[in-house]
Amino acid sequence: YRLNNDATVCFIASETMPFCHSCSRLRLDSKGVLRSCLMSEEGLSLRNISSQDYSQIISRVVAMKPMTRIENIAQPMYQIGG
Repeated sequence: YRLNNDATVCFIASETMPFCHSCSRLRLDSKGVLRSCLMSEEGLSLRNISSQDYSQIISRVVAMKPMTRIENIAQPMYQIGG
């Protein structure tokens, strides 16, 4: 949706229109763990990692991305960043 000030607002409709197979997003949680998916508990910590190692970490996390929707996660959303 485009607002009067030319800003765009989008809503993620994953319940009605799953997009997991084409998602390119990563999620950084509140503890510094980079996750492949909001609903995945897998990830790698970025704490105490040299910025030179970021590309390797990101590649490893991208390889963890699920291709189908994960139904639930035990961790509360406020800890994940969702």
